[in-house]
Amino acid sequence: MICLVTGGTGFIGSNLTLRLLREGYNVIITGHGAEQRLSEFKGKYIQPSLLGIDWNDVGVIDILFHQAAIN
Repeated sequence: MICLVTGGTGFIGSNLTLRLLREGYNVIITGHGAEQRLSEFKGKYIQPSLLGIDWNDVGVIDILFHQAAIN
């Protein structure tokens, strides 16, 4: 199952991301470069531009967890 976590580098999003990884999910995150780095994260990390997420780069997802504050 593929999960997208927007705000995956923030406090709540990063904890959710790490838990999903421990549970065996394939996780894609979006985030901001100024936020924390997830050294354990080996999945796809997308940094959206001001125009938003490039959905072609994301691909097909099964679950979306929207944790981004400013999007």
